[in-house]
Amino acid sequence: MSNSTISNLTSATTPLAGTELVPLVQSGTTKKAMVSDIKFNTAPTFSAYLGANQSVSTGQTKIQLNTKLWDTNTNYDNSTNYRFTPTVAGYYQVNFYANTTGSTSLIQCSIYLNGSNVASGSEPTTGNASQVAAVIYMNGSTDYIEFYFYSGVGGGTVASGKANTCASAIWVRGT
Repeated sequence: MSNSTISNLTSATTPLAGTELVPLVQSGTTKKAMVSDIKFNTAPTFSAYLGANQSVSTGQTKIQLNTKLWDTNTNYDNSTNYRFTPTVAGYYQVNFYANTTGSTSLIQCSIYLNGSNVASGSEPTTGNASQVAAVIYMNGSTDYIEFYFYSGVGGGTVASGKANTCASAIWVRGT
């Protein structure tokens, strides 16, 4: 088994049942672990974007990210509430950015946890883009995140497309 890489090992002809032993080398000593004891990150992750331009009023507007790039466990609602409700507790890296179709003043992207603003980014002068990123703890049962856009003067239009207005979340670690 020494000097073998995983890519050079013989493939299993049937799915592993979890009782098989896998050799591991620790401090020069070969140990064995059951496949069922090897943990993989199966926490949910998603990325979604705005499929069509969205008009926003002066003040906060929830952005309806209605097109999924991926959603590994169907935890992102892209048709009704436009929110991510993970089923695994832990810390999540959450990202959100938005562009407008034209220049406006004082725009801001915000991440809301359970209806309250927990992170915001801003473009305080004339511009057309804002972004925010934060690590947020979610309990894996009732916590959810949503994405809001603030327009300070006269509203405007948030631009569609994955390169213009997109959000994502990925599990970083458990509690």
